[in-house]
Amino acid sequence: MVITRGSDQVPISSRFEVRNDPAVVRNFGSILIDMAKTVPDGVVAFFPSYLYMESIVSAWYDMVSPLPFKGDKTDG
Repeated sequence: MVITRGSDQVPISSRFEVRNDPAVVRNFGSILIDMAKTVPDGVVAFFPSYLYMESIVSAWYDMVSPLPFKGDKTDG
C-alpha cells in the first residue's frame, strides 16, 4: 500500500526536505495506529534508515498528546 497524504491531506513523504515536518511525523504515527487497529495480526513498518526510525519514534513520544502504541489491541 502506498499512502501519499495523511488524514489532514498534508502530503507525506520520507524525503529529506520534509521528513522532520511535524505534520508528516504526526501523520505517519496516525497511519500506523489506524493500520494496527484494522489489521488483525499486526503490521510491519519499514523506515528508510534506523536513524530516521529512531528520530520519528522519539518525536512521537515528545508530542503533546502521545500516540497509543502499547496495549492498544489488547486493552479493552
